[in-house]
Amino acid sequence: MFALASCLGFAPLPGRTISASSTHPPPAAASAVRMLAASRTYFATCVKGLEPVLAAELQSARVGAVGVREGHLGVHFEGDDAVGARATLWLRSALRVMELLESADGVENQQALYAMARRVRWCDLLESGDSTMSVQAVLSKPKPKSGEAVRAGDWVCKACGAVVFASKSQCYRCGEYKPSEQDGGGPLTHSHYTALTVKNAACDVLREERGWRPSVDTDDADLPLLLHVHRGVASLYRLLSGAASMHKRGYRDRMHAASLKEAVAAGLLLHAGYDPEVHALADPMCGSATFAIEAALLATRAAPGLMRPHPPPLLRWADHDPRAWHDAVEEARDVRRRRHDGPLIMANDVHPAAIALATRDARAAGVADSIVLSRGHVADWAPPQKPGLVVSNPPWGTRLCRKQAPFGRWGASQRFPARLAEEGQKPGAALPGPDSATAGACRRQIWPK
Repeated sequence: MFALASCLGFAPLPGRTISASSTHPPPAAASAVRMLAASRTYFATCVKGLEPVLAAELQSARVGAVGVREGHLGVHFEGDDAVGARATLWLRSALRVMELLESADGVENQQALYAMARRVRWCDLLESGDSTMSVQAVLSKPKPKSGEAVRAGDWVCKACGAVVFASKSQCYRCGEYKPSEQDGGGPLTHSHYTALTVKNAACDVLREERGWRPSVDTDDADLPLLLHVHRGVASLYRLLSGAASMHKRGYRDRMHAASLKEAVAAGLLLHAGYDPEVHALADPMCGSATFAIEAALLATRAAPGLMRPHPPPLLRWADHDPRAWHDAVEEARDVRRRRHDGPLIMANDVHPAAIALATRDARAAGVADSIVLSRGHVADWAPPQKPGLVVSNPPWGTRLCRKQAPFGRWGASQRFPARLAEEGQKPGAALPGPDSATAGACRRQIWPK
């Protein structure tokens, strides 16, 4: 999926750079980034390849982040409470927004992790015994010096770097014994028990200093935490956006069999340079119309965070200014348009159930009046307006290429861009499937490799 060669991007846009500010007008009363006394360190996660898009969103006037730096599967940035609130409310390509609480090097066992977690100011983060918390842990596999593959349960000898089977207590190469897990010297190999170590450290500190311990709520915790450990570097974050992924906008209650994640669709539109004031957009095989709905949300200046059913947990934090979120929400409501009256946003699919699902989702998102939906075969579809950008996530694999006629459906789908070319357009396309099935289209890879 991450290669996503199944996204069509016709009519290349030469010289256009990614600019989130082109879809988000600058705030009326913000000509510069307003930094409060307490600047925080944040990290926003995204799908691999969308880091430049997410960085552009963060640098836009709508969010106003500083210190923006691309990382792996996300972007680092800094700012005050207002920046964190606006990022949670406005980011389209992000999956999570989180604030760094503590980090340390050399965290390779439970003992070192427990010591790091105790350094967090838990009394400032949890107010009472009624407060709840949750911890998720993401662990990367240890990298052996020899380059051998590490299986689940295997351990890496600290003395020589050899990979030793989980059933062995002694290194076959140098004779070094496996660290004991009972005394906290065991490696961090299980995400559940690693998360419990952080939770236990928080509970111990609060019991010692306040006489109470928080409860655990995995669904809607007051303080949702995420721990990431990579090659001995541990980073503990609190999630401004909550435990759920931000790609869940709130307008879907049922999923199409092969729905594209909303954050991926929005990120691809931004990466392709989509400008709702300039380009008519067409999706000839729309499915549940994720591309069209996200394009309409861009066009109507709708903040994704406004559609989510529950407010973010940052409103329950004593050290976070609640006015930051309320001001951002008020501003977002003021700038949203009721409908898009510019170039058309057009979507088509041959399946009536897909069109019904797309119609319902568009209504739930409040953009039904901004999308032109139609039902028909891609080979015969004639968009009501000449498209400036065509995007699609067409079916692929066995759903598209049958054994008896592997390229038959591809031939039908290619007639659509071929017809656009005959009408004077110069389509560029990135198509999935074998080269022999897609040789008739001029390729354009819009997904970063």
